[in-house]
Order: sequence, then C-alpha cells, then structure tokens
Amino acid sequence: TDALLKEDDISPRAALRSLLATDFLSFIKYSFGVLRPGILFKSNWHIDAMAYKLSQVATGDIKRLIITVPPRNLKSICASVALPAWFLGHNPSERVPAVSYSSDLSKTHANDFRQVVNDPLYQTIFPDMRVKRDTDREITTTARGKRYATSLEGTLTGLGGNLIIIDDPIKLTDAFSEVVRKRSIDWYK
Repeated sequence: TDALLKEDDISPRAALRSLLATDFLSFIKYSFGVLRPGILFKSNWHIDAMAYKLSQVATGDIKRLIITVPPRNLKSICASVALPAWFLGHNPSERVPAVSYSSDLSKTHANDFRQVVNDPLYQTIFPDMRVKRDTDREITTTARGKRYATSLEGTLTGLGGNLIIIDDPIKLTDAFSEVVRKRSIDWYK
C-alpha cells in the first residue's frame, strides 16, 4: 500500500541521521570524524564496549560506570565529548558537569564538545539542541540545559547535574602520590 514506506523512499542522508541519533557507536565515529578530519577511525572491541556501556549510562540503565583504559584509547572523546553531545541531543534541558584534573583539560573537552554540537550535521540530527550561550566553561542550550566544564579545584558545588562525568581526575604523574589520590577521593565523597 502507499501508506508503507518503501526502501527507496528513505534518502541516504535521512538514514544516516537516524543511525547517528539512535546508535551511540556510530555517533562516536561521527564525532571522531568531526574532531580529527582526515584521520582514519580504527574501531576496536574496547571502543565497542565503551560505546555500549556509555549508551546505557545515557538512557539511565546504568547509574555509575568506571572506564579504565590506557591513555590515547578514545576514552575522553567517547565519554567527555560524544556522550554529553548525544545525551543533550536527546535531552536538551538536562545538565552535564564534566570534571577533569585541570581546567585546561576540561576546557579542551569543552571545545571538542562545542565543535561537535556546532557541526551542521549534528544540528540536523538533533534540531531541538541549540546552543544559546557559550563561554569558556559553560555551553547553555536554548532549553536551559548545559554542559559545564570544571576541574577538581574548580567550582561544582550547587550546580548539580543529570549526567556527571569525571574524566581523568588525577594526571598520570600524580597517580603515584598518596596525598593527591586522597584529595581526589575526598573531593569525590
């Protein structure tokens, strides 16, 4: 019948938008392409596993998740950039604080997030997610949601969040310091 869609009725662009809106692993690959144009994305089982678990975090099926992979394995792109972009794409009124060990690192992740959500394809995937206000640390949506970047020494008290990301709370060289580890644990508590 004419009421049913035929395969030919769906454009490749519409199929891509639908895939990126519903499949977090595909969205990670897209985000990587936005952030690292010209560099080949090399998928691996650990990225598949991160994507699967992070998508469960985004839907609320998992309330707490710790990802431990070595540096340079796309953890930050997956968790600090793609996840809040995808989450706010679906929930533009929510709040996402993202914490790192330094304000410079948290700003780097915020800049990458900004680049993804300002990409024209992202804006067609998630038309309700629009940036209203944009500062060094905070990107606010037109629906009053936000992604807030801070460090362990920065401000977070009173801001709250629906999805809280703690990415690299201790830099590698400080991981061997009992004092720094204790300070990080105390901050978390």
